Amino acid sequence: MKFPHIRCNKRFSKTLSLGVLCAVAAGSSVAASEQDQSGWYLGTGIGYSTISPKLDNPKLEQNSSQKKNNAGFKLYGGYQFNQNWALETQYIHLGKYKADGTGPMKGITADIKVQGIAVNGVGSYYFGEDFSVFGKLGVMLSKMDSKSSGPRSRFSEKRISTVPLLGVGVEYKLTPQLALRAEYEYYGQQKIDNEVKVRTDMATLGLRYRF
Repeated sequence: MKFPHIRCNKRFSKTLSLGVLCAVAAGSSVAASEQDQSGWYLGTGIGYSTISPKLDNPKLEQNSSQKKNNAGFKLYGGYQFNQNWALETQYIHLGKYKADGTGPMKGITADIKVQGIAVNGVGSYYFGEDFSVFGKLGVMLSKMDSKSSGPRSRFSEKRISTVPLLGVGVEYKLTPQLALRAEYEYYGQQKIDNEVKVRTDMATLGLRYRF
């Protein structure tokens, strides 16, 4: 005598076993995917930097030739925890600001150099497998060297300050290891002699390599 319910139970068991195997395989695939996204990376970028002081002397502001923009660069490295989060350290060089007095202010000169070391978190959002947008939040230990001279005065100062780092950018994977990155970073304002405020930022284009 045959029992239909036994055959049904066997089929159900096979189906259940197959479902469990599929779920385990899917979970392993997701875990492997997350693991593939983690690891160390290095990168570099070159671009357009701005060092923009708000001069406390209106006459010098009006009667001066100022070079606020320059070529800047940075080197960075970090660890990617997963597809969405990473932690970075950076060395940032913003170039040099230069001002020369003209007309009644001729003979007055000013120079400012800015560089720093930063630590920041990176949050990314992917559109597909290769293209992503990201934001940055961190702090930079900034070193600013400033000099000015004139017919009757001379000033020199080296100052180290902690400033915020805010950034946004886009990234495109050229290969699984190599990516093209374009970004903008803002480094807040610093002060010269506790009076003159200096605004700094930089836009760069570069490459990131993941090990």
